[in-house]
Amino acid sequence: MRLVTLLFSLILSTTPAMAAPLQVVSVNEEIYGISGSHIYVLRTLTDNLGHHRQEQTDVVLIKRRKGTNWDEKVFPIERKLDHGPDHIETIVSPRLVYLPLDYKYHPSATLYFDHAYPTAAQRPEHLSLTKANGIDFTHDTQGVTVTVRTPRTAYQTEEDILTKSTYTFDNATLSRLIAGSLDKTRDTLRPYYVEDADVLKNIEFNPEQDCQFINLTERFMQTDGEQQGFWVARITCENETATGPISMLLTLQPAP
Repeated sequence: MRLVTLLFSLILSTTPAMAAPLQVVSVNEEIYGISGSHIYVLRTLTDNLGHHRQEQTDVVLIKRRKGTNWDEKVFPIERKLDHGPDHIETIVSPRLVYLPLDYKYHPSATLYFDHAYPTAAQRPEHLSLTKANGIDFTHDTQGVTVTVRTPRTAYQTEEDILTKSTYTFDNATLSRLIAGSLDKTRDTLRPYYVEDADVLKNIEFNPEQDCQFINLTERFMQTDGEQQGFWVARITCENETATGPISMLLTLQPAP
């Protein structure tokens, strides 16, 4: 009897540690380039593959139209698998493996062919959406309203701009943009592993409850011979359906 009790205790103590976690996929974006009509963002998708130690990372370059925030093209860049620190590495079985892609693009070459320029040398300031930064921000059942300094040209200082502009996103549009963007990425670069169903496909967010506007960044694009500024917002969403944070960059659209 004592032996049975001991074995049962061992099972109870080891089961939580042995249980596989849920598959968690998180998404993050950084601006890589800008053209006269588009922003180019590097999107990184990090997937634990339902495993404690392993991690897969997908990287794509997204061509996103500035005036609508719709993703027009997704370029697969790389897919790599990290077997984790417990993996016994050999010549034929390394810990880090770059998985083959049907089509693979180089981000710099993509910018070149699209007549866009890289933004790596830029060091823009990220502004939290507070009154201390001169920003009025509301997010309610209808959507988002942001009032902030009117974008300047590259040759103007912030003190040269005395006017403010108002930008809006309705919640329905935000939800469609996020879901549509994730669907297009998954359709272009299908997941390597899915536990039950792809958590990023047909995702539904309630922006008022699930999303936060993290900051604003002023960027510049070539327009009519000069560098004209525009605002880019970082938005992070998370709910019970999306098992990891989804962070996206969207350009602010003028209020109608």
